[in-house]
Amino acid sequence: MSFLNNPFLAVIIFILFLVGFFIYLDLEGSFANGFLHFGPGNDKDNTTYFMGIEINSWSKVLTLYALCFCTGLLKSYYDMTVDTNIIQHLGNPNVTSLPYTKSGVYAVGLIDPLIMHSLWLLEILITITVQLQFIFPLILGEYIGDLPYLLSALSTKEFTS
Repeated sequence: MSFLNNPFLAVIIFILFLVGFFIYLDLEGSFANGFLHFGPGNDKDNTTYFMGIEINSWSKVLTLYALCFCTGLLKSYYDMTVDTNIIQHLGNPNVTSLPYTKSGVYAVGLIDPLIMHSLWLLEILITITVQLQFIFPLILGEYIGDLPYLLSALSTKEFTS
């Protein structure tokens, strides 16, 4: 069973699951109902709403693209920065001191759940537009936000051939 602990196998299994899931959705007609629509809505089948706002013009679409991208970027940046530098250390009994002021750590620790839940709520609201054109900028923003931390962490490691 140790072969199941291989991270490369886990990635392959996930990709196969995702492909199968998308094939199933396509067979059931999910993509025919506006999921792959691009641009502002022009009829009831491809018009979406974001927090009660009908997305029916290019200015609204572009504004929502920017909001989606910034939400993903900020969530990723905030989570990586605050979680890595403060939150992870608070629950670790081996860490006895932090390079920040006590009041600063208290402030960040107390406001962190509010910020994270606000960003998660925005992600949910973006996702329930059920249109890839808005979900993709969110994912792209998160990916770009994760890259600096990932590349920095990878640069400090040694790997086998």
